[in-house]
Amino acid sequence: LIGRRPAARRRSGSCTRPGRRRRAARARGGPDAGRRPANVAVRHGSAAVDYCEGFRLPGNLTLDTYKLVAQTAEMGYGYVFGSPLLKFVSTPLIERIGGMLDAVANGTSGTPKLVEWSGHDWTIMPLLAALQKNLYPGAWPPFGAHLAFELWEQRGALGVRLVYNGSPLPLDCTEAAGLCPYASFRALLANATSATWRDECATYP
Repeated sequence: LIGRRPAARRRSGSCTRPGRRRRAARARGGPDAGRRPANVAVRHGSAAVDYCEGFRLPGNLTLDTYKLVAQTAEMGYGYVFGSPLLKFVSTPLIERIGGMLDAVANGTSGTPKLVEWSGHDWTIMPLLAALQKNLYPGAWPPFGAHLAFELWEQRGALGVRLVYNGSPLPLDCTEAAGLCPYASFRALLANATSATWRDECATYP
């Protein structure tokens, strides 16, 4: 189960309101009042945090320029999904997922029945895109988004179901029972990874 940590109440769009502790600190002039990291680089992530938390944008960054930075970042993410970089980004996590499923399928002693990993939007998006071309919906994962890899046993056969935010995803290998046969799912994982990703990543232009 891979999830993106849910945030508090939303301010507008994908932003969240400042936490209660920060609001109280500002009201009483405490140590958190107006605090911002020094020498913040103008990047999508740090600028988005400042904007969504109600702080000043870093440096001389205007709202219009911030929106341009955000659009450029999204274009960059889209480039990754259509390039060889996708396998570089996704292979380590997919290999861990496959290893955990294999351990359960093989009955390895001490293997937990439930494993939870906390990630980010940047964890979920490329993972979906790498597994199957049509799985990534093209929309930013909402706060609290989660992706579950469910291993089922039905009539003595193992199958996998992939569930995104509570809804099963249509894998190419899914059969009438709603499950992808285990061997077919492992083949799907193998196709989404690169055995030489470390060497390829080191020499990628």
